[in-house]
Amino acid sequence: LSPQKVYPGGTRIDVYQDLFPALKGMALSFLSLQPQGFREPHWHPNAHELSYCLQGKALMTIFSPGAGHDTFIIEPGTLAFVPMGYLHYIQNIGDEPVEILLCFNDAQPEEINLSSSVGVIPFHALGATFSLPASFFQGLHATVKPVFIAESHGKIPLSLSWQMNRFKMNVDRIHPQVQTQGGWVKITNSLMMPTLEGLTMYNLNLEPKG
Repeated sequence: LSPQKVYPGGTRIDVYQDLFPALKGMALSFLSLQPQGFREPHWHPNAHELSYCLQGKALMTIFSPGAGHDTFIIEPGTLAFVPMGYLHYIQNIGDEPVEILLCFNDAQPEEINLSSSVGVIPFHALGATFSLPASFFQGLHATVKPVFIAESHGKIPLSLSWQMNRFKMNVDRIHPQVQTQGGWVKITNSLMMPTLEGLTMYNLNLEPKG
């Protein structure tokens, strides 16, 4: 399947109900970000998002109610959860492409991108929000077309304190709940990760002939 969204900073393949009618109550996406590529800040008004990192190293930031701000690193084997309506973005901070499998608990997940949102807000409203003159924002283009995936050339200061977070879990470090000669099963649910809501992960590994 060819990516429906292609940008210099990366691509995304979406498997929604219009493409796969058998899907009920969920949708999948495969996000690939090139080095320095980032998925612009956005939010999903009708779906929770569960992501699993397959390759690379990325930085994820989530803004939550109550002025919450969570920033953490995701690497292969990392599960991350973004509740419905939470503003978030992902940036590749490594030297190889980042590949992330995304799952939504709605057959037709909606997304609102920050670039297309800010671009249609009146200049005087933006000025009042950021305590700046309205003229400061006159260079913004009023468009509904989002940036979506872009490239960044700035360096990000990293902190080891960002490694542990309530919205992420290292699935590789979980001991299998089921393990036999034929393979193993790891289940990640709200009992293990309290922030999870509406989605869980079932990780099945089968040995040869399993």
